[in-house]
Amino acid sequence: MNNQESNLEIKSFLQLLLSRKKILLALILITAIISIIVSYIIPPKYKTIAVVYPVHLTPYSEESQTEQLLQYLNSIQVRDFVIKKMNLIQHYKIDTTQKEWRSILHYLYKENISFSPTLYESIEIEIRDKQPEKTKQIAECIIQTTDSMILGLRKKIIFEEYNNFQREIDKIQKRIDSLNQLLVNIQHQYNILDANYQARYLSKKLSNGKLDAENQKLVENLKNKKEYVQILQREIKEQIKSLGKLITERDRLEVDLNGDLHFIQVISPPYVPDKKYFPVRWLIVALSELAVIAIFIIYLLYIQPIKK
Repeated sequence: MNNQESNLEIKSFLQLLLSRKKILLALILITAIISIIVSYIIPPKYKTIAVVYPVHLTPYSEESQTEQLLQYLNSIQVRDFVIKKMNLIQHYKIDTTQKEWRSILHYLYKENISFSPTLYESIEIEIRDKQPEKTKQIAECIIQTTDSMILGLRKKIIFEEYNNFQREIDKIQKRIDSLNQLLVNIQHQYNILDANYQARYLSKKLSNGKLDAENQKLVENLKNKKEYVQILQREIKEQIKSLGKLITERDRLEVDLNGDLHFIQVISPPYVPDKKYFPVRWLIVALSELAVIAIFIIYLLYIQPIKK
């Protein structure tokens, strides 16, 4: 019995819908015209995509190079510099007299600029704007700004390491100078120029006969100070060896400090789009038509009485 009633209700509704078909067709036609006009009124937006790959980055802990580059791209420093360089406040027509104009500006920046990692450890940069040329310019500005920022941060770290090495080099150099001065003083005071050679010479002289007073004094000096002189000489050699290693590392850092290294490799450069991505007119028309039909059906079901 319930099935029969349901069939009767559906049949009655279809009859009612057919009786109003002229109204429905008119609404569909009017909606189509209005939606087409609206789709032309809406300002078009263009989109460009650039694909970049991180290079020469040193990952921290378990963080990959791609994740590190994403953090740089999303950093406040990059965002603020791009906003200033591309004059986005005027471009987005932000009223700076408003209290929350910065929040609006940052929202529009995030709405029109996005970064996402790909399956191949690269990063896709997507820029959306009303001006096709602007999309390419913003993308290029982001890439250049991020690359320069990473280089600046890296050089700052290298400069600190360079200064640390230089301080250590100066410290060891002073130590070597001090040891050399001490060695020279002892050599002059005790007449010890080459302890090993002088010892061999005196041994040979002693085997041939007695030593004179001067040589006898030299023998005493060698006996008392030879070991100390050799300790000083070994210490100076060790310090010179350490100094050479530090100078090598410092010179390597100096090369990096004066070099021009890039950290972003552009796989797919940004381009000037020749076709808008929004609005999609057929989609606007289709959704508008579906909405009108749905509203009209609801109107018939709940507003107009259905006679059984």
